[in-house]
Amino acid sequence: MIHFKLPLLVTAVGAACRSIKGGAMFVDTQQRPQEKLKLSEAIRIGAKIRPQSFSGYWGDGDGTSCVMGAAFEAVGIPYRSKGLDRARYFPSLTHVVAEEIFYRNDNLHQSREKISDWLKAQGL
Repeated sequence: MIHFKLPLLVTAVGAACRSIKGGAMFVDTQQRPQEKLKLSEAIRIGAKIRPQSFSGYWGDGDGTSCVMGAAFEAVGIPYRSKGLDRARYFPSLTHVVAEEIFYRNDNLHQSREKISDWLKAQGL
């Protein structure tokens, strides 16, 4: 790993970035368990990364993500990762709430922001 003595910026996804001359940037993409972001906050942040999918965390390989895929990306999980443990990153997420989130995303086609608002009202 290369270290630069420049100002450090920590992004919402937990990646440490340093600007270098010419506009290039070093990004640390190490995975980190979610500790401080609520699920609703992670979804809202991740929704800004890519368009919404209505099937599977990472859509059909078309560069999209569903509501949970967005949340995973917001906490530093690389796009299209497999074998993810929701409880590790979002310990307050129960099975019942997860099913409701998937229903709202996949069946009702609610926006991730609307689902995030619903979760925020639930204290998540």
